[in-house]
Amino acid sequence: MTNNPVSVVLVHGAWHDSWCWHLVGQRLSAAGVAWTAPDLPMNSLREDQEIIRGLVSDPGRDFVVVGHSRGARVMSFASFGAPSVRQLIFIACDVPEAGRADDPERKRMPLAPRAMVPTADGYTVIDPALAGQFFYGDCDPALAAAAISRLRPTRSETDADVAGLDVGWKSVPSTFVLSRRDNCVNPDDQRRVAAKVGRLVELDSSHSPMMSQPDAVAAVILDRVRAVGRR
Repeated sequence: MTNNPVSVVLVHGAWHDSWCWHLVGQRLSAAGVAWTAPDLPMNSLREDQEIIRGLVSDPGRDFVVVGHSRGARVMSFASFGAPSVRQLIFIACDVPEAGRADDPERKRMPLAPRAMVPTADGYTVIDPALAGQFFYGDCDPALAAAAISRLRPTRSETDADVAGLDVGWKSVPSTFVLSRRDNCVNPDDQRRVAAKVGRLVELDSSHSPMMSQPDAVAAVILDRVRAVGRR
């Protein structure tokens, strides 16, 4: 048993930046919990997971790491063999296997081919006219508009990009937060992969519950922070 303080690392998904966590972060701060949410370059999963791995390498702290969408893949690779990571929280995502850039069984949502626009240099961008429906269906319109204005390109990836990387969720206690009204990641796929990690919380939310339901997301995180603190 350790007496290390518990910190939270919030990992954003594809096309987003750390701003998407600001409402959850406010609630963590109000509860006296230290947290950080880095801006990932999104040029490669390997590079991004190295950034998160660096953040969770402090032997004097315990960490709860939260990954939304693509951020859950980044989190999974970064947490492998990281002894300070005590809990993982997956939100509206797949749960990757070692060396997999994506879930091969994943069923693409009908809106995805129109919303995700490939670029000539190997990235994808989101059509701003479809982003609200794709990501923010139950968000306040002003909040959604602000989020859409911040969307960034994300590089497309293959299994070769993550060859040799293993996943931490097989050894770290994990929770899956499922978004029932998700138009980006199929809720049926979420339910299927959630069975890998065991503990399931369901929200009646869009793909972005950290913005539409920050109280609920913060409550899940704080529950896991307390679980680590009781170790």
